[in-house]
Amino acid sequence: MKREFLEGLGLEKDVIDKIMEENGNDIKAEKAKATAKDEEIKTLKEQVNIANKEIKFNKDMNYE
Repeated sequence: MKREFLEGLGLEKDVIDKIMEENGNDIKAEKAKATAKDEEIKTLKEQVNIANKEIKFNKDMNYE
């Protein structure tokens, strides 16, 4: 959200400041959620790679 947009609506500076602060807090919270999901995805990819290596090893050893 841009400050200019809110100014164009005729809002007072203190109101705009409060809106911008709250918007910033929302953005930070969503970024934190995205970072947590990125870490989860990274961990799951690592687990898949390990599982695939174990599967390949077992196939190479003719285990069923």
